[in-house]
Amino acid sequence: MLISARDVAQIAIASAKAELAALLTEQSALQRSLTKGQGDKLAVIDDRGDGHVRRLTYSELEQQSNRLAHVLLDHGVSRGDKVVWCGQNSTGIVMMVNAARKLGA
Repeated sequence: MLISARDVAQIAIASAKAELAALLTEQSALQRSLTKGQGDKLAVIDDRGDGHVRRLTYSELEQQSNRLAHVLLDHGVSRGDKVVWCGQNSTGIVMMVNAARKLGA
């Protein structure tokens, strides 16, 4: 059975929506943890196949997201703009989503 291009596009959109929902849930957890004074707790672990592991606390994630939000602002990103991540799943995408949310993008 062949799948039409439209079906492929709908599957891709549904997958992207599910990933975004998961990321937004993580962002809500980030904000709750920071407001409860739990900034030193582990927020994200990025475990690569090459053995490299990157860990960020809620405070570190917030700090990096703020820095990235300023970079986005410097590049003209504003409320309502679309921001696209083109890369591997990583701590970077969590920071990017948080930074874009801060700007309303």
